[in-house]
Amino acid sequence: MFINECLNFLCRFFGRISATPEDHEEDNIVAISKNVSGLERISGERLWSEIRKILSGKYPAALMLKMLEVGIGKYIGLPENFNVNEFNAVMARASQSKIELHPITMLSAFLSNDSEVYCSC
Repeated sequence: MFINECLNFLCRFFGRISATPEDHEEDNIVAISKNVSGLERISGERLWSEIRKILSGKYPAALMLKMLEVGIGKYIGLPENFNVNEFNAVMARASQSKIELHPITMLSAFLSNDSEVYCSC
Protein backbone atom coordinates (compact mmCIF):
# COMPACT_ATOMS: atom_id res chain seq x y z
CA MET A 1 0.00 0.00 0.00
CA PHE A 2 3.05 2.30 -0.06
CA ILE A 3 2.13 3.67 -3.48
CA ASN A 4 -1.41 4.39 -2.33
CA GLU A 5 -0.04 6.36 0.62
CA CYS A 6 2.30 8.24 -1.73
CA LEU A 7 -0.54 8.98 -4.12
CA ASN A 8 -2.63 10.34 -1.27
CA PHE A 9 0.23 12.47 0.00
CA LEU A 10 1.22 13.88 -3.35
CA CYS A 11 -2.26 14.61 -4.49
CA ARG A 12 -4.77 15.26 -1.77
CA PHE A 13 -2.70 16.48 1.13
CA PHE A 14 -0.26 18.43 -1.03
CA GLY A 15 -3.12 20.19 -2.78
CA ARG A 16 -4.67 21.20 0.52
CA ILE A 17 -1.64 22.55 2.37
CA SER A 18 0.81 23.78 -0.24
CA ALA A 19 1.18 27.49 -0.87
CA THR A 20 2.28 26.94 -4.48
CA PRO A 21 1.75 24.16 -7.04
CA GLU A 22 5.52 23.59 -7.40
CA ASP A 23 6.21 23.02 -3.70
CA HIS A 24 7.07 19.29 -3.93
CA GLU A 25 9.54 17.42 -1.74
CA GLU A 26 11.94 15.79 -4.21
CA ASP A 27 12.40 12.70 -2.02
CA ASN A 28 8.65 12.08 -2.16
CA ILE A 29 8.57 12.45 -5.95
CA VAL A 30 11.46 10.00 -6.33
CA ALA A 31 9.78 7.48 -4.03
CA ILE A 32 6.52 7.72 -5.95
CA SER A 33 8.33 7.36 -9.30
CA LYS A 34 10.09 4.21 -8.11
CA ASN A 35 6.86 2.65 -6.83
CA VAL A 36 4.23 3.83 -9.31
CA SER A 37 3.80 0.30 -10.70
CA GLY A 38 2.10 -0.55 -7.41
CA LEU A 39 -0.98 1.19 -8.82
CA GLU A 40 -1.61 -2.01 -10.82
CA ARG A 41 -2.86 -3.55 -7.59
CA ILE A 42 -5.39 -0.79 -6.90
CA SER A 43 -8.87 -1.07 -8.36
CA GLY A 44 -9.99 1.26 -11.12
CA GLU A 45 -12.80 2.48 -8.88
CA ARG A 46 -10.35 3.47 -6.15
CA LEU A 47 -8.03 5.18 -8.62
CA TRP A 48 -10.91 7.14 -10.14
CA SER A 49 -12.10 8.13 -6.67
CA GLU A 50 -8.67 9.58 -5.86
CA ILE A 51 -8.16 11.21 -9.27
CA ARG A 52 -11.61 12.81 -9.06
CA LYS A 53 -10.75 14.31 -5.65
CA ILE A 54 -7.41 15.57 -6.94
CA LEU A 55 -8.94 17.20 -10.01
CA SER A 56 -11.67 18.77 -7.88
CA GLY A 57 -9.17 20.31 -5.47
CA LYS A 58 -6.44 22.90 -5.38
CA TYR A 59 -3.92 23.01 -8.28
CA PRO A 60 -5.58 20.29 -10.39
CA ALA A 61 -3.59 20.96 -13.57
CA ALA A 62 -0.21 21.15 -11.84
CA LEU A 63 -0.86 18.02 -9.78
CA MET A 64 -2.11 16.08 -12.79
CA LEU A 65 0.98 16.99 -14.80
CA LYS A 66 3.26 16.03 -11.89
CA MET A 67 1.48 12.68 -11.58
CA LEU A 68 1.91 12.07 -15.30
CA GLU A 69 5.58 12.98 -14.98
CA VAL A 70 6.05 10.19 -12.43
CA GLY A 71 4.29 7.67 -14.68
CA ILE A 72 0.70 7.41 -13.51
CA GLY A 73 -0.82 7.84 -16.99
CA LYS A 74 -0.99 4.20 -18.03
CA TYR A 75 -2.49 3.21 -14.68
CA ILE A 76 -5.44 5.57 -15.08
CA GLY A 77 -6.26 4.60 -18.66
CA LEU A 78 -4.50 7.33 -20.60
CA PRO A 79 -2.85 6.45 -23.90
CA GLU A 80 0.93 6.27 -24.09
CA ASN A 81 1.15 9.58 -25.96
CA PHE A 82 -1.38 11.62 -24.01
CA ASN A 83 -2.02 15.13 -25.30
CA VAL A 84 -0.48 17.52 -22.74
CA ASN A 85 -0.75 20.53 -25.06
CA GLU A 86 -4.52 20.16 -25.40
CA PHE A 87 -4.89 19.61 -21.66
CA ASN A 88 -2.96 22.81 -20.97
CA ALA A 89 -5.04 24.72 -23.53
CA VAL A 90 -8.33 23.48 -22.08
CA MET A 91 -7.24 24.32 -18.54
CA ALA A 92 -6.09 27.81 -19.60
CA ARG A 93 -9.37 28.52 -21.41
CA ALA A 94 -11.38 27.36 -18.41
CA SER A 95 -9.30 29.50 -16.07
CA GLN A 96 -9.62 32.59 -18.28
CA SER A 97 -13.38 32.08 -18.54
CA LYS A 98 -13.68 31.26 -14.82
CA ILE A 99 -15.30 27.93 -15.67
CA GLU A 100 -14.99 25.03 -13.24
CA LEU A 101 -14.48 21.85 -15.24
CA HIS A 102 -15.68 18.41 -14.19
CA PRO A 103 -12.76 16.02 -13.54
CA ILE A 104 -13.70 13.73 -16.45
CA THR A 105 -13.67 16.75 -18.77
CA MET A 106 -10.12 17.51 -17.66
CA LEU A 107 -8.99 13.94 -18.30
CA SER A 108 -10.68 13.82 -21.70
CA ALA A 109 -8.51 16.74 -22.80
CA PHE A 110 -5.55 14.33 -22.83
CA LEU A 111 -7.17 12.29 -25.62
CA SER A 112 -6.42 13.18 -29.24
CA ASN A 113 -9.08 11.24 -31.13
CA ASP A 114 -12.06 8.90 -30.85
CA SER A 115 -9.95 5.77 -30.99
CA GLU A 116 -8.23 6.76 -27.73
CA VAL A 117 -11.62 7.13 -26.06
CA TYR A 118 -12.51 3.52 -26.80
CA CYS A 119 -9.12 1.85 -26.39
CA SER A 120 -8.24 -0.44 -23.51
CA CYS A 121 -4.92 1.29 -22.93
